[in-house]
Amino acid sequence: MPVLVIPRSWQSSRRSNSRPVPVRRQNRKIEAATQKAIQEWFAIQKVRCERLNSGALKTDERFVRFGFPGCPDLIVLHRAVGVGFIEVKAPGGRLSREQKEFQTFCRGQGIPHLVARSLEDAIEWWRNHDHGTSRSSLG
Repeated sequence: MPVLVIPRSWQSSRRSNSRPVPVRRQNRKIEAATQKAIQEWFAIQKVRCERLNSGALKTDERFVRFGFPGCPDLIVLHRAVGVGFIEVKAPGGRLSREQKEFQTFCRGQGIPHLVARSLEDAIEWWRNHDHGTSRSSLG
């Protein structure tokens, strides 16, 4: 009976019937959970916080784009800030060039913009606005 010899380098990179999950996919899950927690927290505060869908969808023979390059994840609407934007990133996640450009635009216009890596970041940002302290430079 033939014997199959598997090199040690293959053995160490393989896990029992599971493939390693790419970091990008793990980050998406973390970001989605953080985004949901932020939205739920704002709902409890009775503050309008909505998800801004962006991306593209293929229909029949063409792509339909919605949103814009650099579009943040969330929009916050309330008299304390007027309008504000939140970009949710996993710890260690980085802004794309377009997201940096949008953040710079917001800061230049005095529009609150936050890069949130946790629910706590969003709570701190909101409490600073809610108490009259403008911190649009948070990010």
